[in-house]
Amino acid sequence: MFDHIGNRIGFDNIINYLPAQSHIPERAYQRFKHGVDIGDKIWQTNDTKRPMRMLMQPFILFDFSFERFEYQGEAQVIIGKTGPERISPEWWWDDPLWQEGARDYWWLLSQTGRQFWVFVTAKKRYFLHGLS
Repeated sequence: MFDHIGNRIGFDNIINYLPAQSHIPERAYQRFKHGVDIGDKIWQTNDTKRPMRMLMQPFILFDFSFERFEYQGEAQVIIGKTGPERISPEWWWDDPLWQEGARDYWWLLSQTGRQFWVFVTAKKRYFLHGLS
């Protein structure tokens, strides 16, 4: 199958995702081009739910409430929530996206069935970080 896809789109365009040693969501995986020797890395299973689609950069949610918010011009009515899960930054890692310290992550279920992974910072700013 990889040969068929690679011949269509180019083998350099096929990306493998592999686990990395970090509890920070955007650092918990590494990207490798298909065909690179990756050794015997395997995904560890745990009870922590993560989104199927992580945003490359968190999307700020203005006028957010746990009842409704707007994403991509569409109102999302929230009918359920789970959380929070607190994730603290790695103290040795200086990333501007984590300058506000620990984040509290929530899973939100919209009326349409979409699931959103949202976090709030210490300064009470809300961001969308993933979707499932």
